[in-house]
Amino acid sequence: MAAEVVCPGTLLLGEVVMEPSKVVPYFGSVEKPECHMLYNVTTMASTWHTVATRDVRLLKHQLGTVFALPKQYTFLNYLRCHDDIGWGLDYDFLGQFGTNEVQHKKFLNDYFTGKLWESNGRGELYNDDPTLGDARLCGTTASLCGVEAAVYEKNDWKLNMSLELDEMLHAFLFTQSGIPVLYSGDEIGQLNDYSYHDDPLKWDDSRYLHRGDLNWDHVAMRNDMNTRQGRLFHALRKLEKIRASHPVFESDADAWIVETYNDHVLGIGRYYDNEKLIALFNFSEDEQVAWINEDEDYIDLMTGLQRDAKGVNLAGHSFAWLLHSYREKEYNTEAPTPVEKKTEAVDKPSTNAKPEKKKAEVKAEAKPAEKKAEVKAEAKPAEKKTEVKSEAKPAEKKTEVKAEAKPAEKKTEVKAEAKPVEKKAAVKPAAKKAQPAKKTTRKPAAKKTRKTTKKATTKKATTK
Repeated sequence: MAAEVVCPGTLLLGEVVMEPSKVVPYFGSVEKPECHMLYNVTTMASTWHTVATRDVRLLKHQLGTVFALPKQYTFLNYLRCHDDIGWGLDYDFLGQFGTNEVQHKKFLNDYFTGKLWESNGRGELYNDDPTLGDARLCGTTASLCGVEAAVYEKNDWKLNMSLELDEMLHAFLFTQSGIPVLYSGDEIGQLNDYSYHDDPLKWDDSRYLHRGDLNWDHVAMRNDMNTRQGRLFHALRKLEKIRASHPVFESDADAWIVETYNDHVLGIGRYYDNEKLIALFNFSEDEQVAWINEDEDYIDLMTGLQRDAKGVNLAGHSFAWLLHSYREKEYNTEAPTPVEKKTEAVDKPSTNAKPEKKKAEVKAEAKPAEKKAEVKAEAKPAEKKTEVKSEAKPAEKKTEVKAEAKPAEKKTEVKAEAKPVEKKAAVKPAAKKAQPAKKTTRKPAAKKTRKTTKKATTKKATTK
């Protein structure tokens, strides 16, 4: 209330580490908001739980709750930030699968610190309490995905798998409603910074592991696609551009969970402004099938190619953005634009004209008034000519005369003799329209044209 009085433009950002159902009250209500935005801490932590377990059931459960909230509730979505990862998961939900909270936290920490044989994650613990087993986790996105281990081992296959996981997680981030946030360095896959161990002012706070200075030498490599920095940077840029160009990613979109009948594959549906998106994410390193059965025609946004949304195969740590536009049918049923036909009609009498002039003639046929304005800007003599013709007031019949009589060819020949009047070729559509009447014989009209041409030429010479 104080902020509303003193500075109404202030936005209150809350940090609440709870399951989604307990987070809701901190938003207040739509009519009387308390926090305008909240860090989506729970989805972030659940995402890393899913990376370690390859099981999407908890993530599906929590996203279903988030999608049901009013669209005015805005989340800041992120994979990593300056802080540690706290395992504030919904253990009541996990308990039905036999998951014990203390043991599960230990498993997650062991996995992401590389203590388990199946793990490539490299992180460190924060505030480790062996008695309660409630340690938190630190590390950059790339290091937790396994990029650091792959670089150290010089294992290209492992590096490729780690980068694919990193890209898939960011695609999942961009699919959520709200504001996606990238932590500095994640766009180039920056690794952990262990130098804090040598600094007495920092060595007791492991969060400095992912707070290292931005490596500007690595930043300079972002445009080299042969480097991991370049590959990841351009992958995220592509995701960003696609997201910005489709309204289906708007926060006002309807969002729901798509049942894939596969606990390794997360499915999200979105609909907004006649666009429908089916997003699929494989959290397993093995190939999986999303057993969906959508009837519409879909385009894979990452490739631009048509792809069926039925029994979709996904490579390990890969994803698919499948889009169907209900506007496509409207576009396909439209008749060909009349401009194409007019171009053919104009091309026949003026085969010697330059392509640019043909283009100008087509525009003039469709919109005479606009072309006159363009001609005035190009050449002042043409402006004079337009004024003379407007006194005769034959404008209403111009369109009829243009289609039946063809004295324009003679005018073109006359202008071809005198080079100074070449620019008036662009006025030809207007000249055709300027025929006083259909009944006038062609010879007098030709004489009148020659007089007008001489006057225009004289005027042009005087101006120069």
